[in-house]
Amino acid sequence: MYENNKFRSYWKYQQGNEYWRCTIDGCTARPKTSNGSELVDMISNNHTHSDTVVNETVQALRTSCKRKAIETACERPFKVMRTVLGNQDDFDVTSSDVNNLRAALYRERRKYCGTLPNNVDDSLGTLQQLILF
Repeated sequence: MYENNKFRSYWKYQQGNEYWRCTIDGCTARPKTSNGSELVDMISNNHTHSDTVVNETVQALRTSCKRKAIETACERPFKVMRTVLGNQDDFDVTSSDVNNLRAALYRERRKYCGTLPNNVDDSLGTLQQLILF
C-alpha cells in the first residue's frame, strides 16, 4: 500500500532494487523500492483510476486464511475461516468479504492441490499419467 493504492511486485534485481505495478489492470503507475522497503522513485505516478480503497483488516484476513489453507490442507475451508476469524480481536467483515475469503481459499488450494476430475475419463487419464513404483 502506498498513497491509498495497492501494488504488486513484478521484477527484482540482485542488487536489491524491486519494481512494482499497480494491481488495477491498465494502470501505468510503477514505483521502485530498494532493499525491499524504502521507496526510491516513482517511475510513473499516472494512475488511470481513482484511489484503490482497501480494507487492510480484510486484506490481512485473506492473507492469513490463504496461508492457513495451505498449511492445513485436510481442514474444510469453512473451519479455516472460523479459526482465523476467531483469532481476530477487532474486525469489520461483511458477508461479501466472507464470500471473497472463501473464494480465495479455494483458489489458493487449487494452485497447490490441483482440481478434482469431473468425470470418469478424466480420472482414468490422471491415473495413467501417474508413475507408480
